[in-house]
Amino acid sequence: MRELKEKLRNEYFPREKLLKRILSDYAYSSLISMFEHDNYSIDILMWTQVVYQLLFSYRNGSPKTRKDIVEALKPLYFARSVTFDYETWRYSPKYVEEAILAQAKAFASQKSYYLGLRANEKK
Repeated sequence: MRELKEKLRNEYFPREKLLKRILSDYAYSSLISMFEHDNYSIDILMWTQVVYQLLFSYRNGSPKTRKDIVEALKPLYFARSVTFDYETWRYSPKYVEEAILAQAKAFASQKSYYLGLRANEKK
């Protein structure tokens, strides 16, 4: 786990400026605090919003920006994985499967958030 956390930090900090530009102030400040304190906790609501903010920027980005966004997503994905492991490590496989399905539902329920990003873009 220690090696994974070190890799997370090493991949996150070089992409910090890009994420600051793309993400909401709340998401960015939460992430920077998490990485600085080495305490990974990205709940599903935060995760869906971060992914949708990155997806929105990816959609509108240049080829280089798109590549940078994919690279920036990697440490965030692993941070979410660490969070999920912290939350479910004591649970049975059946419960873990239910938690994964709940996350899929969370993404579906937050689709309006992404659509709102697109609607605000046009104004």
